[in-house]
Amino acid sequence: MNTQRPQESTDDGSIVLPAGNQVPKVISEVNEWMKAAVSELIPVSNSRADSMDDTMLPQTLLAAVSNVTDTTVSFSVMVNETCTGYRFIQDADDQVPDIRSVMKKGTRMILMPRQEESIRIGGLTQDTTYRVHFVPMDRAGNVGKLETVSFITKLPIARENAVDTAWPETP
Repeated sequence: MNTQRPQESTDDGSIVLPAGNQVPKVISEVNEWMKAAVSELIPVSNSRADSMDDTMLPQTLLAAVSNVTDTTVSFSVMVNETCTGYRFIQDADDQVPDIRSVMKKGTRMILMPRQEESIRIGGLTQDTTYRVHFVPMDRAGNVGKLETVSFITKLPIARENAVDTAWPETP
């Protein structure tokens, strides 16, 4: 496996591809280099013994919403160790799901330790109460506590420059 970094131009960081039929080889080398670079960032254990040593549950250090509008919200999360997180949003009138349901129905997020990750969630209905549920699972398969954050989407903002065409009422 060739894990040397592909040649890059100095002005814009783009990869310089050779002419002719060498392109597939270069693409293969880039893929191998990317795999090696990612494995350095997120080491994957190939040993069951390594994962058996980890018995600590991952912890959610932050689960919060911000920038709530009439149809969108930002959801932020931070964990204490490298995890796969699962987030699931639902109307607050729905039954609170269990951890297994959140992991099955939720959207996966790869999270690094102590790095806040924010996701913009759209397609919401105005003036509605929602809950975002989050659960982390570490590489050893330890599942953390279910966290839930509630919020209410806003009513649409009236346009300030709207023209009032109605006649004033007279008493």
